[in-house]
Amino acid sequence: MSASSSAAKSLQTLLDDFIRRERLPGAVLGVLGPELECVVASGVLDRRTGARVTPESRFYIASSGKMVTAAAVLQLVDEETIRLDQPIAELIDPPGALEDLPNWEQITVQQLLNHTSGLPDYFDEDFETSALEDRTMLHDIEAALAGVIDAEAEDEPGAAYEYSNTNYALLGHLLEVCDEAKLGDILSQRIFTPAGMTASSVGADPRRPGVASAHTDDHETADANAIAYDSRFGDGPVTTTAGDLCRFLVALLRDEELLESATLARLLKPSKRAKEYGLGIELVDSDWGLVQGHSGSVSGFQAEAWYYPDQETAIVFLTNGDYHTDDHDVVTEAADLVFEE
Repeated sequence: MSASSSAAKSLQTLLDDFIRRERLPGAVLGVLGPELECVVASGVLDRRTGARVTPESRFYIASSGKMVTAAAVLQLVDEETIRLDQPIAELIDPPGALEDLPNWEQITVQQLLNHTSGLPDYFDEDFETSALEDRTMLHDIEAALAGVIDAEAEDEPGAAYEYSNTNYALLGHLLEVCDEAKLGDILSQRIFTPAGMTASSVGADPRRPGVASAHTDDHETADANAIAYDSRFGDGPVTTTAGDLCRFLVALLRDEELLESATLARLLKPSKRAKEYGLGIELVDSDWGLVQGHSGSVSGFQAEAWYYPDQETAIVFLTNGDYHTDDHDVVTEAADLVFEE
């Protein structure tokens, strides 16, 4: 047995054991590096139908998609269409009801990217409940943010790090304003096609073969699927495969195919208010050096997408269920297995 086939077999065992331990319906685990390229799959896409997960299965990746939105916005910076220090009020004009968001006149593009805008988070249980009754809240930015318009700011712009999905919902809208197109078309042209992400999209139909259905205690499957797959905002826009997400990380962070070098360095520069966050990317110390990427979580879906620069390797985990223990760092387990081979 070759080293690569041995590693793939070990990853398969790791994934099988992990989904049993966490009682997950199904999952994929992908690795892309100089010595190994593989995706292993386990479990089912939908417990009702019994359809099996395969390496080509597509999952909603929640906030892991913020990296994709950030990369597209930073391409606008490379093109000198916008500036990082530019107030968004100059760019989203006319703003409509958005001008009643707290801090509206002062917030800059950079403050949205690094979560220092002071904007409260629109995405909570009340939003989910309301959006299931009024689906326009899943694709109309003013309807989505209605709950935080006229709200009090969390802080002054630039004063503190406060993770908020509102920031990236606005960045997705900014992309649509600047490119005069829908977010799905923008990300396809700017990110998916250049990175070779042939199975990626904004939005998806969970009734189609190969698309994972959500499994959660919080919502009915159809409702959880709607919250995930029907949303068209920049805070969690992407449905993809483990292989495609690995290719994105490598294209962005290793091969520097999506951004100019200086802009990529700015993406990876820790915020003054949070050393573990850059511009749409998390920065985490590990036993294998600095790790760059983003996690994602919403009812019925979990995602982990990480790049290990010292090993030039991307590791991605996607599942269509919720964790049931606090011991669910499967990417670290996979890294230990792969790098110790």
